[in-house]
Amino acid sequence: MPPVTTRRSPNAVTSPINATLRRAVRLALQEARNERKREKFDTRFELKMDRLASAPLRSEKRIGKLRRKGGRPRREARQTRR
Repeated sequence: MPPVTTRRSPNAVTSPINATLRRAVRLALQEARNERKREKFDTRFELKMDRLASAPLRSEKRIGKLRRKGGRPRREARQTRR
């Protein structure tokens, strides 16, 4: 008696491959979105750190100007940036 061979349908072979490809594409898109979020956060973080680092220098310049003018800072003129 000859051995029984079963024929696999083409979908049975390609279905696991398609599932793997779909998963790979989904993960790649998710990683791209996460990378954009990280870049946006990094940019905002760098800007804030630059402002913090330059704050003492800006303050020294303002104090120097006031000393040269001989005046004192007015409390109501002080503004905070956000």
